[in-house]
Amino acid sequence: MSEQLTCPTCQRTQITTANCPNCETDLAILHLLANLSPVETGWDYQLRLIILSIISSFISGLVAAKFFL
Repeated sequence: MSEQLTCPTCQRTQITTANCPNCETDLAILHLLANLSPVETGWDYQLRLIILSIISSFISGLVAAKFFL
């Protein structure tokens, strides 16, 4: 855990451990969130979402037509 955080409870700064040394607040989840990789964005990601939406709409239409016609 190399990310330095500020405790949201007591505002102590530069905490690198899983618990705040001042108030013992569990900061493990904040360390996990701070170390997440960035969300994928860009044209490739948007294109994949558009293609997935078109395919799922087409499949939903086929299923609906089979049941309602």
